[in-house]
Amino acid sequence: MGKETVKFKFDTRHPASYILSITLLLALKKNVSKKTPIHILGLGSPILILLAGYMFKDFKSITVDATSSYDDDLRADKIFGISKMDLFKFISYQIVDKKPYYGISPYFKVFEEKYNSDWPKLFSHFKEDLANKNLSTDEMKRGIVLDKLKINSRILETCVPFFVPLVRGKRLKALGKVFKRELIVARAFENYWAIKSLCNDLSSFNSKKELDKYIDSKIKEYSRSADGNYLNAVYECKYIIDTFK
Repeated sequence: MGKETVKFKFDTRHPASYILSITLLLALKKNVSKKTPIHILGLGSPILILLAGYMFKDFKSITVDATSSYDDDLRADKIFGISKMDLFKFISYQIVDKKPYYGISPYFKVFEEKYNSDWPKLFSHFKEDLANKNLSTDEMKRGIVLDKLKINSRILETCVPFFVPLVRGKRLKALGKVFKRELIVARAFENYWAIKSLCNDLSSFNSKKELDKYIDSKIKEYSRSADGNYLNAVYECKYIIDTFK
């Protein structure tokens, strides 16, 4: 970072890509004018976009682009929110919380009009399993849902077509090329819309104090579903940003 040599020592092993991305961006921040427009190619992780917005909050302009909203769904069945979440894991939260997903993009709405969801039917499918009194925590309940979905995900096809897996969908071919194409478009743009909404939010604040409060609330939201090592990485990234302003 210019003439500075900075060393970090972490208590646990974190995802290297998160720490590396933030430290590289910090080096950039230290060596360019705040009036310089910044474009970051290949930054598609919502939580890293959030942290980048926090880091460059004093800068005139920052933009990002990446193919992850498409690639992560097509190759890994990922749904975007403030985190990139595995499709089955995402559904397990909706089922345990009994919370239907309504989507945010116009592409979701078009898909939903053609392939209607039946969330009550999906919830009822897991009702008996989740009534087990030995399942004392929501995490345990989500584990049961995940186990069942990994064995047989066909219930998603009949109840919530938007969540039919692309990678693990053994019956995807039987559903036809038109369905697959429309599903790919709908989910890719839903992921894109999640990033677009996040960027719009980051651009909307009139004061740094309001932005800081928003950042803290989104990290708290992220903490509810993120794996421990990723969450720790986010905390460490924020620490790096705050320490080397």
